[in-house]
Amino acid sequence: MKNIWMMLLIICSACAFTACSGDDDKPTPPPVAPTATLPETLTIGQEVTINGKDFATTAKLIFKNSADAAKTLDIEGAVFTATSITFTVPAGAEAGNYKIVVRQNDKEYELGTVELLANKVEKKLTKVSFSDPWGTTVEYALTYGEDGQIGKIGYVVKAEGETQEMIYNVKRESEQVFIADAEEAEAYTYSLKDGKIAGYVDAYNTSFNCQYTNNYLTALAVRYEGEEEEYVIEYEYTDNNLVAIDGSGLKFGEQKNIPNGVDPVICIYKFILTSITENSDFFPHLLGLCGNSSANLPSSLDAMNGHLPLTYTYEEWGGIKSITCTNEEEVSTIGFEYE
Repeated sequence: MKNIWMMLLIICSACAFTACSGDDDKPTPPPVAPTATLPETLTIGQEVTINGKDFATTAKLIFKNSADAAKTLDIEGAVFTATSITFTVPAGAEAGNYKIVVRQNDKEYELGTVELLANKVEKKLTKVSFSDPWGTTVEYALTYGEDGQIGKIGYVVKAEGETQEMIYNVKRESEQVFIADAEEAEAYTYSLKDGKIAGYVDAYNTSFNCQYTNNYLTALAVRYEGEEEEYVIEYEYTDNNLVAIDGSGLKFGEQKNIPNGVDPVICIYKFILTSITENSDFFPHLLGLCGNSSANLPSSLDAMNGHLPLTYTYEEWGGIKSITCTNEEEVSTIGFEYE
């Protein structure tokens, strides 16, 4: 009997040892991937709390630009709990689409994509300027009346040692806008419809009729005095981006366009591609009366124009400060000032 009990004790001990050994040999489960519910958009400078689960308190938060992998933002000061991330979107970030990435346990986990928007600050455009490689400068200075509308446009051109200066007065009456210099030597009459320029007549009695599709200016029909036939200038769009005016065009990226008074894309056509040559054609855009602006900003001139790159600088609050086009050592710059 004693031997039987001894045998049972040995068997139980062996079983217990085997069970313990089995527990020790089980592989360590992989870390759980964190998840979160992301908003569709975030605003530069915004304080944000994103809710989720399975975050490590020592995790790091990273924004990766969807269009340019080199534009990566390490979000300093992001605070993690097991179920949330609290942080501030950096003031120096560029608008665009970003992948939201969490780095923890030596791995990176992509939570999703959000659109980063520039902070909407109530600023008024006060000046648009241009300089080319040959020393020519052009400046439009805007003065606002008590009603908050542009009341005067100062126009200065400096080229080849000479300076031309003019002041244009802007008046609005019912469904018309009148723009003229002090002597009314140059006078333009614009008719409005649904808050947009429908047509106008310039100082030479040339008439222009604007055509819109879905609130985008798609054509400008021009009729010269004494002629019956119209010359049509076409505005071509792809994905709500103005890719060409009458043949001259741009290549667009994913950077969002944030107009501040005037559409920056129109300024590129005006000053760099010279698709818009006359003040009578530019003034409606300067007043913001030509419908929707392009959705994105162009990254370069198109192939027809040599794929020249376009670069941008921004105000701290998100508005465009300058646009530069570089062709080898030749640099053209469009500048914007606000108050």
